[in-house]
Amino acid sequence: MTIDPINSGSTGLVDRAKNILLTPKVEWQKIESEPFDLQKLYVGYVLPLAALAAICGFIGMSIFGVSALGVGFKVPIVTGIVSAIVQTAVAVVMVYVMALVTNALAPNFGSQPDVAKSHKLAAYGCTAGFLAGVFAIFPRSRCWRSSAFTRSTCCLSACRS
Repeated sequence: MTIDPINSGSTGLVDRAKNILLTPKVEWQKIESEPFDLQKLYVGYVLPLAALAAICGFIGMSIFGVSALGVGFKVPIVTGIVSAIVQTAVAVVMVYVMALVTNALAPNFGSQPDVAKSHKLAAYGCTAGFLAGVFAIFPRSRCWRSSAFTRSTCCLSACRS
C-alpha cells in the first residue's frame, strides 16, 4: 500500500494508521516491501497526521480554553493558528531529523544504514504519538497524550532491525 496524496485520498492514510496500531507486525512487513518515495511519505502521511494533532490542539486551546490553578483562559485565534502551523512544521522536521539520527546510529545496533528504512521507521513509528494529538481537543487530557507518545517512542526502538 503506497500512500499517494494525490490519488488515494485519506482512505490509504486511515487504513495505514489503523493497521499500524492494530496489526503492527503484518503492517510493518507490508511497509518494508513498499517502494520508498520521500515526498509521498511526508506529504501523504506525516504532514496530515501532524496537522491533525495541531488542529486538535488549536481547537482545545482556542475554542474550549484551558485552566491552570483555577484560572481559565483561551488562546487568541490568531495566536492559536500560528501555533498550529509552527507545531505542524516542527513535527515534520523532527520526524525527518529522527530518520537521520536513526540512520546514523544504525551500525551501533548491529544494523546497516538504510535511508529509506530510517525514514519509514521515523514516519510510521510516530503514528501513535500523532494520533494521541487528537486528545489535545480536551486540554486536560495531557496524561493520555503523553502515555500514547511514550508507547510510540518505545515502538520505534523495538521495530528497528
